[in-house]
Amino acid sequence: RNSTARMSRSSSRQREGAGMEGEMDGGGAAPAPAESGEPEAPNPMVMMQDILDKLKILDYESKFADDQMNGKLLHQAYFAIPHPKPNEQFYYFTSLFTWLMRLNDLSFTRPEQFDDPNTTVANMMEAMKRARMSVDYAPQKVKQGYGEAVCVVLSLLCDAALEKAGFRIQAPVYPTDNYPEEAPVDEEEEVSADIADTVAAQEEDDDDDDEI
Repeated sequence: RNSTARMSRSSSRQREGAGMEGEMDGGGAAPAPAESGEPEAPNPMVMMQDILDKLKILDYESKFADDQMNGKLLHQAYFAIPHPKPNEQFYYFTSLFTWLMRLNDLSFTRPEQFDDPNTTVANMMEAMKRARMSVDYAPQKVKQGYGEAVCVVLSLLCDAALEKAGFRIQAPVYPTDNYPEEAPVDEEEEVSADIADTVAAQEEDDDDDDEI
């Protein structure tokens, strides 16, 4: 009986140990930290605002939107998030892509709204490659018409168009602060002000005494 009891207690301890290891290795444990040093993925929302600023410099409102898109302007999240009408969003993207390619003196035929999107994207990727602006994204990501891949493509084309037009985006230069850290103090004026404050306070006290 004693040997049986010892074996039972030993088996119980083994099961408890195995259970603790399972908890440590399983879903209850905190996930391992991500490896440091990896570059952060581009943020489509931030990129879209930057793209919009660049497009305004290129005067896309009058030269593209009014002329080719019936005046429809972009908002700050247009290519960062899915659109209720995906075909309309994709068509705006391909039309803007065509316009930016032409600003860069690159040949590209504007696709029709209801062309096969797979063929359209394949042609766009090939055109980017010919322009030495190839992007490392799968065609399916570009075909979405929104997201990181689309924003990267538009940002590259905008940068190239701005450079071709002679624009240089540089960090702001602030004027040197030549002012002294502390302004000189007129000691006589400061003393006069203190005396005036003291006299005024005394006069108020005298007025209060008269009223009493």
